[in-house]
Amino acid sequence: MPYDAEISRKHPAAFVFVIDQSSSMNDAFNNTRRTLAGFLARSVNDALRELVNQCTRGDEQVRDYFHVAALGYSDGEVRNVWKGTDDFFLPISRVADAPLRIETVTIKVPGPDGKMRDEEVESEVWFEPVAVGDTPMVKALEKTRDIVAAWVKEHPASFPPIVFHVTDGEPTDGDPEPVANEIKAITTWDGAVLLFNLHVSRETGKEIVFPSDEAALPDVYAKKLFRMSSEIPEPLRPAVAESYETTATSRFFGFKAGTDTIARFFQIGTRPANAPVYVAPADAEPVVAMEPASAQPASAQPASAQPTKEASPA
Repeated sequence: MPYDAEISRKHPAAFVFVIDQSSSMNDAFNNTRRTLAGFLARSVNDALRELVNQCTRGDEQVRDYFHVAALGYSDGEVRNVWKGTDDFFLPISRVADAPLRIETVTIKVPGPDGKMRDEEVESEVWFEPVAVGDTPMVKALEKTRDIVAAWVKEHPASFPPIVFHVTDGEPTDGDPEPVANEIKAITTWDGAVLLFNLHVSRETGKEIVFPSDEAALPDVYAKKLFRMSSEIPEPLRPAVAESYETTATSRFFGFKAGTDTIARFFQIGTRPANAPVYVAPADAEPVVAMEPASAQPASAQPASAQPTKEASPA
C-alpha cells in the first residue's frame, strides 16, 4: 500500500496516543528523579505541541490538517484525555486552543556571546502524569480500535491513522495481541493503520529499537509487543533510517526505550504527516492528490466516487 496520500483539511491525518497510567508508572525513570509517568506526560505534550506547530501558518492560524485522540488507561478504566467533551478525536485547532494549563519552564538557549543561558518560556500542558491501579491494556486497545474504525469510516480517503501505544508492563485483563491485530487490519484507501508500541522501563538496560525479528527480544512479553506492532512501510523507512538501521521486516517497536528514543519515536511517527502537507500561502488550502489503494475499507465509496486531483477552497 502506498502511504502517500497528501493531507489537507478535507482529508486530515489522525494520531492516537494510548498511554499506560498504571501504578508502576510512578517508578523512577532510568535512575532519575522523574517518574515514568512524568517523563511520558512531558513527551506527549512535546509531541502535541509539535503537531500544533506543523499546522500553524504565517497568520498564526492553526489549520486542521490533523485530528488527534489521547487515551490514558489504568485502574480498570480507559479515560479520554480531552476534558469537557465526549469527542475522542479533536481537530488540532481545538487541541491548540484548549490546554489544561500553561506552565512556565526554563530552557537553555544560546546567548549573544555564544554561551548557553537560561530563558523562561510558556509551555502548554494537555496531558498530566497519572499512575494508579492495574493495567487494562486490552480494554484500552479495544476502545482504540472502535474510535479509529469510526474515524476511518468518516475519512476513508485519508492517510492511515497512526497509533502510539506506550506501556511499562504486562496487561492485567487478558491477551492484547488479537485486538492489536484488529487495529492493524483497519484500512483507508491509502493503507492500513500503523500501530507503534513502545516499552519503557524503570530498569536500565540495552535498548532494542525497530527490530526485524522477535528472536532478538529477551522475553515472551517483548516478543508479543513486537508482533503487535506494524511493519514499517517502505515509504516511511527513510524517516526511520535517519536514526536507526532497518530492514524490510523491521517493526514500529521499541523495547526498554530511553529518553532520547522516546522523543525520536514520537518524532518519527509524526514525520509521515510532515511531508504530504503542501506549504501554501496562508489563504490557500493544500492540493489533494491521491489514488485509492487496492484494498478498501468496507465503508469506502464505489470507484466512481473516488477522489481525484482537485484544489480545495481555503
